[in-house]
Amino acid sequence: MADAGLAESKRPVSGMATRRCYAPGVSSSDHTGMDRSRIVALAAILAVAAAFDARFFLGVLGETAWVDGWFPGVFVDFKNTWFAARLWLDGDLTPLFDIARYNAARAAYFPEDLVHVWSYPLHFLLIAIPFGLVSFPVAGLAWTGLNAAAFVAFVRRTLRLDWQALALVLLSSGFLSTVFFGQVTGFAAILLLGGLRLLPRRPAIAGICFGILTIKPHLGLLLPLVLVMERRWTAIASAVITTAVLVAVSLVVIGVEPWRLALTAGLGNQGAAMLERSFLWSWEPSWYAGLRQAGLAFGPAMLAQGVAALAACGLLVLMHLRGVPEERQHELVPLLTLFALPYVLPSDMVLAAPIVALALCDPRTPALPWMGLAMLQFWAALCFFPSRSFGVPVYPMLLTAAVAWFAWDSLARRMMPVRVAAPSAAAN
Repeated sequence: MADAGLAESKRPVSGMATRRCYAPGVSSSDHTGMDRSRIVALAAILAVAAAFDARFFLGVLGETAWVDGWFPGVFVDFKNTWFAARLWLDGDLTPLFDIARYNAARAAYFPEDLVHVWSYPLHFLLIAIPFGLVSFPVAGLAWTGLNAAAFVAFVRRTLRLDWQALALVLLSSGFLSTVFFGQVTGFAAILLLGGLRLLPRRPAIAGICFGILTIKPHLGLLLPLVLVMERRWTAIASAVITTAVLVAVSLVVIGVEPWRLALTAGLGNQGAAMLERSFLWSWEPSWYAGLRQAGLAFGPAMLAQGVAALAACGLLVLMHLRGVPEERQHELVPLLTLFALPYVLPSDMVLAAPIVALALCDPRTPALPWMGLAMLQFWAALCFFPSRSFGVPVYPMLLTAAVAWFAWDSLARRMMPVRVAAPSAAAN
């Protein structure tokens, strides 16, 4: 007969994955809310972020003159997309794979630009070509508007974030950078987060999402590990078939010769674009970029990034072995992917913005991790200055701290003892 009172049980915490994250069937309004002190702290953090963001964005506008009805600094990352579409419409894609020819040809449209490199797989052009049919400002507004609107609708209706959490996503450095620079990461986030959400129930559709994500293949870095660990053979087959279909269609539409050049000369150019553009290092939250900015050579910096990548893979494996619910594992895949990659722009951080926003809204997030997550979510522009001026990699530190917090929250709390009422003597 058990004594009356409370007994300790080692059973896993039920509903852990739904406590603060976007698990199926659970609205964020069920478990979010900030007290007054955190609202005040968040307002201060956002005020600082607004000051530095305004300094940066207005600086971009002020340093570049109004050219042909547009500010050259706005939608700057979309220029590659639009210009590649124009090259296809003109019937010659070969400049994409020669940096000197590419930038000489670009100068006819964007004479004020820095040196740029084409850095996408060629089947990316299948979605880019229609935008080349109109002028750059019109195309940029359409591209960014569709990208942003689709992402907001996805976050609100599919991930079911309430308006408080949604606002923290829309104010994030990742989302603002995506909009300002015309990046495709909003669409990529839909494919990655949506595919992971569909994986347990609709693996074939999830695989289609992952196959399309090969337009930004590095963002799917950890997907093979996840799919193999969970034995998602249907999703793997679907992803492979989808990728093969996209490549086959692009071979018909674009041609064989551009693909040959892409696989020979193009890959080297892409590697240089992603790893050796030193003016981007201060903006990146990766350890590779942070350490390069601090003065380390390629080898040691890449070694440190390799350790981070192994840690990300190890955490996924450990969560799988410890029985952390799949929903929780899937929610952390985007954050761990960003931690593992050597090349991560602030716009890529939009992939992790929803889970960070929900942690900020959850009153159960401890104060110190809450502060670090808030800085990670909003302070990309501020992190630029200590890195550029003093070589202090603040942005990678914040990302590492976020990974450590979510890992502890998922692993330690997953097996934390739960106090349950034991049957009383009278009940026996």
